[in-house]
Amino acid sequence: MSQLVHRIYITTLVCIVAITAIFLAYQGTSYYSTSIEERFYHPAHDYFKPSGLLGHPLGIVGTLLILIGVASYIARKRYSFLARFGRLKYWLEFHIFLCSL
Repeated sequence: MSQLVHRIYITTLVCIVAITAIFLAYQGTSYYSTSIEERFYHPAHDYFKPSGLLGHPLGIVGTLLILIGVASYIARKRYSFLARFGRLKYWLEFHIFLCSL
């Protein structure tokens, strides 16, 4: 991977994390800024609660991203035939991206 392609790759990963964080912050600011005692009465409670329409799928997707990130990085380190799919440095960067998203 050339240096230019690597910079584009890293920039894309950073932008995905930033856009996701901005979206979730924008959508959930009013809900998460209320006190815990008052959240039950917030209009968005059914949407943002841990078992809600957004909370539950985000938990599932987050867990899958962590599992995929860790499993793929471990597999790349352990099995030499995966070396043809990229350097270990790039796999580590992708692993960090998935686990931080």
